[in-house]
Amino acid sequence: PTTVQCLKRVIKAGYGSYEAVNLFALVSTYPDVLRTHANPIGPENDNYIQRAVSSADLIVVAWGNDGQLRNRHHTVLDGCLKGLSLYCLGQNRNGMPRFPLRVPYKQGFVPYDPRHINRRNR
Repeated sequence: PTTVQCLKRVIKAGYGSYEAVNLFALVSTYPDVLRTHANPIGPENDNYIQRAVSSADLIVVAWGNDGQLRNRHHTVLDGCLKGLSLYCLGQNRNGMPRFPLRVPYKQGFVPYDPRHINRRNR
């Protein structure tokens, strides 16, 4: 469902394709799996993110609250995404970019400002 939802949004915005990468190499619909796994990030994940953003016309972040696990959002924002123009589908109460399945389809891409991350999440 997430991939289809993202593809529809990208087409609606006028783009012909999209590439999705994850904050974690381990992909699970259960956050507890990410919390308890010894190395959910993996040794090459940042390289995949870097390659994807280096060829992107638009970078949309959409990790939701789970981006906070192991402070992964900080690592990626301060590394692979540092200095880049980022977009999202809105920010939730704690400043994380909203996850696509939790956002009405009519919501378009808006600039993402990581300065809005609540202090407790920094």
